[in-house]
Amino acid sequence: MSDVDSVVRKARAKAKAAESEQVAAERTASAAEERARHAKLALKKAKKESRKATKSARKARKAAEAAQKSFAKAAARVARAEADVAKAQRVQKKRVTKEAATMKSAAAKVVQKKTAGNGDAPKKVASRSVTGQKRVHRATVSRAARRPRAFRVQVPTPATAPAISALEPSDGSDTFLLGQSDLT
Repeated sequence: MSDVDSVVRKARAKAKAAESEQVAAERTASAAEERARHAKLALKKAKKESRKATKSARKARKAAEAAQKSFAKAAARVARAEADVAKAQRVQKKRVTKEAATMKSAAAKVVQKKTAGNGDAPKKVASRSVTGQKRVHRATVSRAARRPRAFRVQVPTPATAPAISALEPSDGSDTFLLGQSDLT
């Protein structure tokens, strides 16, 4: 019987060990399920955060592109304005130097005219016409087109009232006067 008792004891020990292993496995499984649930929630939260980050990155890219475009336009406007200023300065400088040269030339001509002759009539000096700024020429218009036209306006002469004939009553009754054109 001792064999039976030992077999029973061994079986009980094995059952107890199996039971404790089962409890441990259940605990491990429930812990793993809990970790999986937390991981799923974390993954869901991470996906949501990822979508938010992607959306904000897209908005930031659009804002950066818009800022780049406006900067390019502003830079082009500045470049055009600087070019216009430089051109105006060049034109002004050219005009001033031309006026100075004209003044020097005019002064030299006056001196040359004074010293040209020996008391006789002054010699003719070839000169070119000095002009200031170039004028803008208007389109040529023929003389007939420029001359204002005088239109004759016919003033209508007031119609003279025909004389009252002896046949018509002059007492103011419902009558009317007949003119020459009405009789024919």
